[in-house]
Amino acid sequence: MFEQPMKRSLILVVSICLTSVLMIACRSSSPGNGNTPIGPSDTTETRSPNPSRQPGDPILPDPDWADYYASHWDSTGLGPDDLSCDYRQMLDSYDPYEYLLRWVYQRTRSGAEDTVDYVHKLVERDSDDYSKQLIVRQSNSLADVRHGQLIATIWHSHQDYSVHDYFIIDGYYHDIMHWPFYCFCAAQAGDTIRYRQHVVEGESVRKELVQVIGWDETVHLPDTTFTGCYGVVIDTLVSDSTQDYHRQVFNYYAPGIGLVKQVDILNSDQDSHTTTVEYKPPVSMPWYYPIPTGPGEPGEAIQEFYPFAEGRQWEYRQTGGWQDSLFIRDECGAPSSGEQGYAHFPVQEFQASWGDTSGIMEEPVISFWGTYNGNDVLKCNTPNTTYKAMPQFFRFPNVEPGQLLFDSSRVGSYYESARVVSVNSTVEVEAGTFENVYVVHYHQASGSGQWRSSITGDEYYAPNVGLILAEWETSFDYQDWNVRQELLSWEPGN
Repeated sequence: MFEQPMKRSLILVVSICLTSVLMIACRSSSPGNGNTPIGPSDTTETRSPNPSRQPGDPILPDPDWADYYASHWDSTGLGPDDLSCDYRQMLDSYDPYEYLLRWVYQRTRSGAEDTVDYVHKLVERDSDDYSKQLIVRQSNSLADVRHGQLIATIWHSHQDYSVHDYFIIDGYYHDIMHWPFYCFCAAQAGDTIRYRQHVVEGESVRKELVQVIGWDETVHLPDTTFTGCYGVVIDTLVSDSTQDYHRQVFNYYAPGIGLVKQVDILNSDQDSHTTTVEYKPPVSMPWYYPIPTGPGEPGEAIQEFYPFAEGRQWEYRQTGGWQDSLFIRDECGAPSSGEQGYAHFPVQEFQASWGDTSGIMEEPVISFWGTYNGNDVLKCNTPNTTYKAMPQFFRFPNVEPGQLLFDSSRVGSYYESARVVSVNSTVEVEAGTFENVYVVHYHQASGSGQWRSSITGDEYYAPNVGLILAEWETSFDYQDWNVRQELLSWEPGN
């Protein structure tokens, strides 16, 4: 019962390694029409980028394998001597692979049985300037794909005029060259990057063609459109006593993104199907959101709903929890000039038992530095020096009810999420009645078993005031509390 999924995973790994990192698109080139010639293009035969080499002269990708290529393959196309462009710069644009970059794709297979699943690729390890470890996972659910089944661990390498993938399948080590990127910046539309033919006893049993479609292709995806894409097709024809098939793989790469779509068309005596893999941009996955880690220029919207100002003060009453009722006072101090001159505001929280405010603690219970980066709120618990953005305000103010703002990738046993409940609620608390209140539902969980803890609740933010109400349920060590924190009064400060 597991045979078919295993075959699909293996096919995906091979596809990743042969066509460079995953996917492609279509435009006027009409992928799937079956008319791509299995032979060198006319442009390459009549125009050699390197005048010292005659068109049709064999190209040996690796001189150490000259005997192998001479005895087994008739090979031609572009070579290292044809390079007059900045290959590494072009490669870094069309095949970026910096540490912690990630790509998510939707994969649709049409044939005897139609299927849809998702693939997640992450640059997990930065081993050196040239080689990075890629982790590829697969899942039937977009929300779960980053935790899905591991289908490949690949060492992706940029070299002087080629790209290589090193990986292990069934205990065997493989080294695959990405032919779409082999000396690719020397090619023009219609040029042959690579052509080779394997002849046995006078009969051609295998032909392989890698040909440039164009450098200004437009790729239309369900979530977005890319222009200025590099398009290339890998065309393979095999015919011998054991197999007979024709396979075309159309790839399109967007600058700064990499592979954005792939159309893989297979016609054989045993199976015929088309597999389309399309890039899913970050906006479609909240956990994919690029989280700011340092202060930046503050946005106007966030300063209204989460205002930092010297002398600003909020007083709350908190009920529930293990301490029954508390009086809480939050105070914002004078800002200090931080990185790039952006202001950092110290915020301190003082507590006392309800009804005995004279006994308020002299030392704050909580202290943190607050600042902004655009419309994101950044907090840094003292004496730490690392800022963390609040998921409650991701993509603020361009939010709407029901929108999932953040759904963290589980790190160890930690998990965090935030979702918009309302953007225009009217809420009454002891400090008054507030309109156009922004309401966010959030959840945090960590640990397991006896030491599992979780917080689930709602937070209410009023314009020009900030937090006016928080209601949450907390659980720790098999004990549960329902807590409510309500605004009593506030002072705007300077």
